[in-house]
Amino acid sequence: MNLLVTTNTERASFSTVPSDESIEKVVAIPDELIRKAFREDGYPHELQQCVIEFLSAPRVLRNFADSYNTQKSSESNYEFARNLYDRSSSHGDYIACNILGTMYMSGKGGIKDGSKAFQLIKKSVALKPDYKVAIYNLGICYQYGLGVEINLKSARKQFKIASKGMYPPAVNQLSTMYIKGLGGKKKVSKGIELLQSCADETGDKKACRNLCLRYMIGDGVERDTNKARKYSDIIHHKKYE
Repeated sequence: MNLLVTTNTERASFSTVPSDESIEKVVAIPDELIRKAFREDGYPHELQQCVIEFLSAPRVLRNFADSYNTQKSSESNYEFARNLYDRSSSHGDYIACNILGTMYMSGKGGIKDGSKAFQLIKKSVALKPDYKVAIYNLGICYQYGLGVEINLKSARKQFKIASKGMYPPAVNQLSTMYIKGLGGKKKVSKGIELLQSCADETGDKKACRNLCLRYMIGDGVERDTNKARKYSDIIHHKKYE
């Protein structure tokens, strides 16, 4: 069961930024030549230096990797993206560390290596302690023993940290642990409250489905068909009256 999040929608800021002149030169290079350059290392000698300077910024490396790391990409493109994420992560890009970690975990673009995946995700958190995506992924690693021994207490701790600010994936995992008593004391009411806050504030479909079912059958809450319909309507984007 792979619940790891590989989002690359956030953007980091870095002190290493290419010069405007280099950016203009690289932008002027035809797309096909750029693709050939990165895949075959065959770009013209006179452009070599400005390309290298342009790629000295970790966020640029990651952005190129993102373009290859898509659902429609071939395995060779995933391998290339993985290589770029590796270069970016080595320069301190916390988002690249997280994405590369999930690729090692799933074997996307290369071999599976749970230990390396875990270390990369830990590095992402170390570089950006408030990066909820990586904190959540760290919790998943502890919960399911991905690259590390199963430790439900540590998993619960990570989900609790990542849940601040209502990050839906973490809230859903934490609420489940509260309700089932995993990694600590059983706190059914607190788990339900978390789900309600997440559903009401973010409209998260997973939280809404969970609540809809619980109110429908009276699992952990008093049976209430009106509340069940409320969360069903949120899922289907209907106005609840």
